[in-house]
Amino acid sequence: MDHGLPDSQRREMPAAIVHLSQQVIAAEERIRSSITETPLELVSQLVPNLPISLYFKMENRQETGSFKLRGATNASGLRGCGKIR
Repeated sequence: MDHGLPDSQRREMPAAIVHLSQQVIAAEERIRSSITETPLELVSQLVPNLPISLYFKMENRQETGSFKLRGATNASGLRGCGKIR
């Protein structure tokens, strides 16, 4: 499983970061079919004095109206495959 990284980059990454990235990708694969992909909305007008692009991730557009759906779905998937009790 190369996760889109060239061999040279994977060798340079500390093992803990590689392991964490593998966990994130596995979690995304577990929850993909249960989660609505939500947009990023540009909201820079909220901070007009700062020269930044500010975005909100609109997780409130999930069916439940909550970002917690991602974590709960992932935990349920882990429990189902025996990785957590």
